[in-house]
Amino acid sequence: MKHKHSTNSKNSVKKVYTIFFACTIIGISLYGCKKDEPQQEETSQPTSEQTPTESAKDTLPDNSIELAKWEEGKSLAGFVAVALRAYAAENDMNIDYENITVQKLFDTPDDLQGFYFDINNLHLSDVSFDSSRTEHPLRYTITVTRPDESWKIKSFKLLHTGQWIQTP
Repeated sequence: MKHKHSTNSKNSVKKVYTIFFACTIIGISLYGCKKDEPQQEETSQPTSEQTPTESAKDTLPDNSIELAKWEEGKSLAGFVAVALRAYAAENDMNIDYENITVQKLFDTPDDLQGFYFDINNLHLSDVSFDSSRTEHPLRYTITVTRPDESWKIKSFKLLHTGQWIQTP
């Protein structure tokens, strides 16, 4: 007697995304814990741009703290890329690519909720599929925008080639 398993592909894909996202966050956390940050002592009096409660670590000129925060947004963009590829594969590539959005790929906004970034910081554009293209038949751009105006970097774009483009 053959057993028929009813599978809900959307739930199974969601579980895979959840595991992928959890592993990515754990990996970033572990990597961040291993990285030694240089210690810098505050020797001068605070200026009008720097309040006495800010540490020197928060005002490093190379912006390493903000870049570390951006890693969360980049992880979410990678998560969207995986979801888009899976969504396209499940639908036999018969999708209205011009109108696909990040919100259409996920059941709830909580599926893309990070500490700094959420679903509202992620935008999908330039999505197209052409099976005649030998390299990258599925093309897209995922833009991650800054959470608020206090961030120095405005956005990062993830292209279908895996390339990141920073907007200063």
